[in-house]
Amino acid sequence: MPRYLVVAALLVAACGHPPTTPDEKLYFSLEIRQEGRLIGKPKLLGLTNVVARVERRQPGATLADYQLKLFPVPRGERFQIALDLSLPQAQGHWDVSLLNGETRTLDLPKSPRRVEVSLLVMRVNSPEFHRLMDLSGREDAAPYVI
Repeated sequence: MPRYLVVAALLVAACGHPPTTPDEKLYFSLEIRQEGRLIGKPKLLGLTNVVARVERRQPGATLADYQLKLFPVPRGERFQIALDLSLPQAQGHWDVSLLNGETRTLDLPKSPRRVEVSLLVMRVNSPEFHRLMDLSGREDAAPYVI
């Protein structure tokens, strides 16, 4: 087989499979309000390309105060996040693109009760995350990794 065919075959094979990157650890901070009243302030760790779920339910309650589902996908420097929220009297879905460390407030416009969600996403172990967690000012010299 001529060399140029071998090179062409290798190039086609390399282009056919996008490089895989390991899932990144992410930190999410949310604030959920309905008619101005604070419903919850969940904070959670998750991974890119993996669905993260949160539910808060009072002991003995049949209905949850809220249910959240987050699905973050990296898109270059941004994260494309699908967010689903379920409250006893309202439901919402948003698709939002955020930079590392960016906060966005999302409204549910067609809700009979005004629902507002504030969402922050950060890469774990980024300088922004370390400042938020006050990890950079620690006295121990060992690196802090989550």
